Amino acid sequence: SYLWTFMRAPTERAMSVAGMKLSKQILKSDSRDAFYASTLDNTTTTNLTDHVMNLLQHSTNIHDGVLSEGRGGFQLQFGMQKYIEAYGAVDPLEPTKIIDTSNFLNEVSKVFKKYDFVGIVERFDESLVALQLLLGLETSDVLYFAVNTRQQWQRAKVARGKFVCRKPFDWQVDLLTDPALTDYLINSPEWLAQNYGDHLLYHAASLSLDKTILKIGLDVFAYELKKFRALLKEAHEKCHPKLPCSEDGVDQLYKSQYDCRDGMVGCGESCLDELAEGSTNHSSSRRV
Repeated sequence: SYLWTFMRAPTERAMSVAGMKLSKQILKSDSRDAFYASTLDNTTTTNLTDHVMNLLQHSTNIHDGVLSEGRGGFQLQFGMQKYIEAYGAVDPLEPTKIIDTSNFLNEVSKVFKKYDFVGIVERFDESLVALQLLLGLETSDVLYFAVNTRQQWQRAKVARGKFVCRKPFDWQVDLLTDPALTDYLINSPEWLAQNYGDHLLYHAASLSLDKTILKIGLDVFAYELKKFRALLKEAHEKCHPKLPCSEDGVDQLYKSQYDCRDGMVGCGESCLDELAEGSTNHSSSRRV
């Protein structure tokens, strides 16, 4: 077996989770205005900021939360595949104080002993090519289409048998323009302490990826990365996956059922297969 995973910059991941939670609420509401009216006291940005701050400080669900109940970071806890003692890293009575930094280094080291490869979301293409070369795969095996992005319309049920397409909550546009949130995420000692382990893990993963690339060989890696990006560019030019909602917000579920495996999984796979056959003489491409 080969165990691998991806890490994301802690703040970007946290804000993405907050945006996802807000998007789910918006999709269940009659409209964005209805969401503001029902979830917040009124439609002011201040109340939205308070709502998001509450998520950043108190959302500790083990599966899709923002924090990890004083365990040093959500991704560190998740990657360990076992429970770390709650508040063993940060005291709830002193949320800005890290109890034992050496313990973080130990936990991060354990993560890398568990996984054969750890990729970086912000270096997605590099990570995929490194993984491809480590596993002896073809370039076409790691082609992909991004789904569930902030730019894509989402299909929502608004009544019995009735669905509409709506834009999800874009946290970079709708939230990061708020000075209070930005200041908290950049300057707050509490935010740093709560995510200290995730920051260590993320930087360790980035250094590990650098070392893997050097081990593969810079010339070999640069050539394969260039080939991958060229084929990926060609895939995006020739293939147009049919998602449940079109680029202009039209419901096209009936079309996506022929182009996706289940919901938004595997969309555009058949086109990638055809492209792979023409470029590498392989019969199929595996979508990552």
